[in-house]
Amino acid sequence: CDEAESLFELMDIDKSGSLTPIEFLTGLFKVKGPAKGQDLCRLITLVEKNKRMATKWVKRVRYLNQKADEIQVRLNGAGRYLAKELNGHQQSERRTDCMWNKAAQRCVVIQEAEYQAQTNFPTMVPERKKSTASATVEEL
Repeated sequence: CDEAESLFELMDIDKSGSLTPIEFLTGLFKVKGPAKGQDLCRLITLVEKNKRMATKWVKRVRYLNQKADEIQVRLNGAGRYLAKELNGHQQSERRTDCMWNKAAQRCVVIQEAEYQAQTNFPTMVPERKKSTASATVEEL
């Protein structure tokens, strides 16, 4: 088996791990002396084994590529969903900010109206009760 591997390495000119027909024939001519049938059978067996292994790996890589494509499709869907959710959160935040701004504006309008009512109609606006702590301080 070591002889077959060394012969294969001699024949594999481009070190690709496989033999083209030209590499095979060139390799046979490089070997001195007539090749025995047994040696050629070993070499052919080795080449067939390598071919089966390469075919198996090609199928495996194709399967893995298919699975990677499926994962990519799922990730793209998740990315679109997350982008929509982020957009929804941003819109909600803008609406919340707008609501707080309007609430602040209403407070200002109410305060201005109360001030106007106090200045225009001072007798109609009831006085606010003082807290007990401030009344106690004034009484002292």
